Amino acid sequence: MTNQPDVHDRPNGNCFELGDVTQTRGSRTVLTNLSVNLPEGELIALIGPSGAGKTSLLRLLNRLDDPTSGEVRFRGNPLSAYSVRSIRRRIGFVFQAPTMFPGTVADNLLTAHSLGRNRNESMADGRTHEVLRLVELDDDYSSRNSSELSGGEKQRVALARAL
Repeated sequence: MTNQPDVHDRPNGNCFELGDVTQTRGSRTVLTNLSVNLPEGELIALIGPSGAGKTSLLRLLNRLDDPTSGEVRFRGNPLSAYSVRSIRRRIGFVFQAPTMFPGTVADNLLTAHSLGRNRNESMADGRTHEVLRLVELDDDYSSRNSSELSGGEKQRVALARAL
């Protein structure tokens, strides 16, 4: 087992730092020498035309992809020092086309909860209702079948799952 970095070590207040990151897909370079700091607790918007590299950048942040060159750091540590599983337990994403797990909305939220570090089942039910309220869905959504949700409802459940 590898020694995972201490995720509480934030020497400069940045959640992510990208240093001279280049990313290629096949023969196409989608990011070239990108250097940017993403501060902890900030709301960041990525805007740009199709093909500008927005999704490629986001895929680097939870190790769906690794950079072709350069370095991505998470809370002061090289992202590559974390196992893929470890980093994905700390970083949630909501993609443009949300995917629901089979079962109810509660099943979807409890699946995410079971992957986290705090797996206390007595807290899970209360947290389920809390995140539903945060995304402005009523508590009765927890018993709804996830395959019967509208696109917007699925997006909200995906956001609640990430939270």
